[in-house]
Amino acid sequence: MTILVVDDDKLTLNAVESALKKEGHDVLVCENGKEASDLLQEETPDLIVSDIVMPYKSGLELLQEVKNTTGVKVPMIVVSGLSKEDTVKQAFSLGADDFMFKPLTLPVLIQKIKHIALKKNIPY
Repeated sequence: MTILVVDDDKLTLNAVESALKKEGHDVLVCENGKEASDLLQEETPDLIVSDIVMPYKSGLELLQEVKNTTGVKVPMIVVSGLSKEDTVKQAFSLGADDFMFKPLTLPVLIQKIKHIALKKNIPY
């Protein structure tokens, strides 16, 4: 699988990238939603893992773009340090396939990715 990881926190970005590469995935990384949006003009990953609070374009704006604006309907896991029920509801109403709170538990993230791949019939 090719997975796009979007997060402005470099430690999180590097940890997720490393864990996913160990699982055998091709990993694309972006440090904000605008970079990811630009990348999606050129690349179509199998799945996106994105933080919400980022500069230039939030993860929710990216989610809305991916699910409703572009022709690219890529499954997306939204990640946030915001532990507000409204944030979770908004993410799912915009089309998120799953949601995780920070700090991330990498084995749980990997299981969620496997679950989405199985559900969406994406080779893992």
